[in-house]
Amino acid sequence: MTPRRIGLLHPGSMGARIGEILRAGGHEVLYCPAGRSPRTLRRAQDAGLRPVDCLEDLCEGTQILMSLCPPEAALDVAQAVAAAGFTGLYMDANAVNPERMRVIGGLVTKAGGTIVDGCLIGPVPTRQETTRLYLAGDARLTGEISALFNGSAVEVVVLDGQVGAASALKIAHSSFAKTSRVLAALAHALAAEYGVGQALTDEARRRSRPALAEPDFFATVAARAWRWAPELAQAAESYRTVGLPDTMLRGAEELLRTWNEHKDIEHAHIDQLLRELRTDQQHGT
Repeated sequence: MTPRRIGLLHPGSMGARIGEILRAGGHEVLYCPAGRSPRTLRRAQDAGLRPVDCLEDLCEGTQILMSLCPPEAALDVAQAVAAAGFTGLYMDANAVNPERMRVIGGLVTKAGGTIVDGCLIGPVPTRQETTRLYLAGDARLTGEISALFNGSAVEVVVLDGQVGAASALKIAHSSFAKTSRVLAALAHALAAEYGVGQALTDEARRRSRPALAEPDFFATVAARAWRWAPELAQAAESYRTVGLPDTMLRGAEELLRTWNEHKDIEHAHIDQLLRELRTDQQHGT
């Protein structure tokens, strides 16, 4: 494709690597060093990114802006870009929820730009088949972003959905991935109190199927919820006893109790079970 001039906000570990990949594809990648840490500046320099003096120069001198920043900064960055009058294509690939993504999209389009919703899943891409960039929005715009990564280590997947769909995927995936790691840490903390940490690790290694890839198993969970909920109540007490937080266990216990009516019935439909987890359904609204 025709080489493009792309602005990057900002070259963190993921952003710098994305910038390096885009440069390898023949594109010019710019960034604004103002306010960046020495580590970020080194990464940008190592990636061959070209510095500009300020955000206004970045907005005026580029056709595409890519925002890859901490999620709590995503809205502020979009507001600053809109205030600078950017009228090109803005891709937000931050871990923000769909509602926040739609607000960001509104800011960008009101200022005269166009928006693509993106999310990156996987590690910093150093080889093929590890990192995917999911895109959602207008097909012409997602196609333009997708073409930038042809032949690179980033696999692009365009979703059937409007702005917010890619963000929803990121939140759904990361909420499980991050929470499960925290739960694993809690489980090992409890096991360590009783000297059974290695036994816990050994037992876990006997299971190889990822829970997130088994939605068909939800009906079995619901059928067992009547006894799993009290078990988690016991677990919560164990965590409290040794001074560990029980909040996540109590939350899981509460959710399991919403499935009590499915006791020993393993054929409930997945859609029904997922609806029952909604708080508005639980409260009868």
